[in-house]
Amino acid sequence: MFITVSRFAASPREVDFDALQQQLQLDVLPELRHLNGYEGCYLLRAGYQEGMLLLLWETEDAAAAARKSGASADVLAGLLELMSKRLPSAGGFDVAYADHPVD
Repeated sequence: MFITVSRFAASPREVDFDALQQQLQLDVLPELRHLNGYEGCYLLRAGYQEGMLLLLWETEDAAAAARKSGASADVLAGLLELMSKRLPSAGGFDVAYADHPVD
């Protein structure tokens, strides 16, 4: 498994995290689920000022293919509009260990 990480920060007046989560669920996830190698995501938040979006991929190659095709960028464009300030991305990581249910 490979994970891409996008970090963002905003003031509470600029981002409604509930709206962000709703847009993720209704608009973004249905499109991501059609991409080869997509395995899930986590939207993390620290209060109302900072958050991270973790996208899970079967392999680093699957993440790169989605990125190169523009698919993941196109799908996330609307979501990122709600994020006022993107912080430098932490990039991607191989998962060394995970403890969560997998279908």
